[in-house]
Amino acid sequence: MTNATHTVRTVTEHRFIVPCPWPNGGDWKDFGIALGWAENVAKEHGISITTDDWSRLRVEDDQLVIVLTIEGPEREP
Repeated sequence: MTNATHTVRTVTEHRFIVPCPWPNGGDWKDFGIALGWAENVAKEHGISITTDDWSRLRVEDDQLVIVLTIEGPEREP
């Protein structure tokens, strides 16, 4: 008998993109709007935004991306 198992989990990434073109970069207003959107989605999913790790900030080419990852429950296929 095997001890191996197989489960499936859906992971959803919400990406809030702020243009930040070279050489001037982006502006705080756009970043603030994207941050507000991310905070609202986090709250809708029951994620506390009072900790430092509720989302991630990524630099991708000429943009900043706030990434909010929602992990679904594990289930059998």
